[in-house]
Amino acid sequence: MCSSDLWGNLNASILNHPHYPHVLVDKLLNIPAYQLQYEDYLRELINPSNAYFSYDAFLAIYQTQQALYDSYTLPSMMPLSFGLRNIESYMDSKVASIQVQLDYYHNHPEDRGF
Repeated sequence: MCSSDLWGNLNASILNHPHYPHVLVDKLLNIPAYQLQYEDYLRELINPSNAYFSYDAFLAIYQTQQALYDSYTLPSMMPLSFGLRNIESYMDSKVASIQVQLDYYHNHPEDRGF
């Protein structure tokens, strides 16, 4: 299975099971207009000019949550400290992956599944 096949089929990529059904989503995305609208939403989400999926927006929300809850995590049963763990490169790689997939389906519409 090529990497573009794995991108479009996360079940095969992550779960190693190629045909795990997503009953509602599979039905909706098999309607061409909905699939194309979904792709438009993804394009809008990753468009850097609107900052919907930006590191700076994430960091502002993260810091607010950290200020609110950090002192409560230490005495918890399973203390998990706040830490960014290389989130900026993670977000960048996700945006790049989405763009690659959108480009693939734009150039190979026959592979969309409807």
